[in-house]
Amino acid sequence: MISLSPSILPLEGGIVNVTGKNFQSPLVIIQSFMNVTISTLNVTSFSSNLTTGIMEFFSFLLPFLFFSFLFQKQKNKIKSFSFFVSPINETGFITLTFINPPGDQASDNSIYMTGDCPMEGYFGVGTDCIPCPEGAVW
Repeated sequence: MISLSPSILPLEGGIVNVTGKNFQSPLVIIQSFMNVTISTLNVTSFSSNLTTGIMEFFSFLLPFLFFSFLFQKQKNKIKSFSFFVSPINETGFITLTFINPPGDQASDNSIYMTGDCPMEGYFGVGTDCIPCPEGAVW
């Protein structure tokens, strides 16, 4: 996994954006809080960006590089997707476990869910958020 964002969400849940390599369909995502499973989700489609475009030019010149390019193209494909994180009742870090079809898995616990305003530059509780006063320092 390359990135998860945002790193703070409200207790009501929200959209998380994921970017990484080697995701396969259907990817299973398990959301848990304090070792209790909150939700399970299957992701079946991803958007992709290639990180190895330069080899495409050479594959036209040298046919034997074409297979090398195809392998490299699949291996280095960066995939991204978004999903909704379910609400929880208490403030804390959630655990997201990503499981590929062959059983490979990775976990992340960098997303903090809070009852306070999760947006930078705001303060308050829950959905009652107002902008910080100009010049305020935390």
